[in-house]
Amino acid sequence: MILIVSTTQQEVKQLCPDFSLTIGVINPLSIGFRNDVNVLITGVGAVPTTYHLMSVISNSQYSMIINIGVAGSYSPKYSIGDVVMVEKETFSDYGIDDNGHFYSIFDKNLANPNQFPYENGWIRWPSNEYFPLVNHLPKAKGITVSTASGSAEVISRIKNQFSADIETMEGAAVFYTCCMMNIPFICLRGISNLVEPRNVSNWNLPLAINNVCLEAKKLIENLQ
Repeated sequence: MILIVSTTQQEVKQLCPDFSLTIGVINPLSIGFRNDVNVLITGVGAVPTTYHLMSVISNSQYSMIINIGVAGSYSPKYSIGDVVMVEKETFSDYGIDDNGHFYSIFDKNLANPNQFPYENGWIRWPSNEYFPLVNHLPKAKGITVSTASGSAEVISRIKNQFSADIETMEGAAVFYTCCMMNIPFICLRGISNLVEPRNVSNWNLPLAINNVCLEAKKLIENLQ
């Protein structure tokens, strides 16, 4: 069985237009010639994503997990509408604000940056062999935040500290949970906006969602 994981119904609506998707409820889905696909909507943020994903995979046998959604881009390499495959992730705001200076949990020895699933403070994608059909997609380094970045000060700090390509609010939760549970997974993200001082008039969610759903559908139809 394959499990598609997404934050909101909007981000997978093109894959399952006939479903009314509810947070935490598994929905069966038939794509192309496949009828072994389920969909999980987790809600926004790392905590609900971790909780609902763990609840599902602890009680069901899934051979792989496909996480799809949108992301903001820090990198000039990507245009709005591009689809990227996330190759490593971390929680960028787990840490300490010391009089305006941010220290990560690894900086302050509150966690071991090389204790599994971390490697030098990052969680690397270990499942490339299971998904050769997406090797044409550009690879991205992602950070996961609790508050979407929308001010020059925060954006500058994140760029300097993490050199990230994209930002989401759930990616590292999927990485962490799947690695700990030893389930092959992939995270695909459509670029919906640049990470800049907040200006939603520059965003294009429909384009990002359309493109990431197209890539997900092609992947699912051709998985062995």
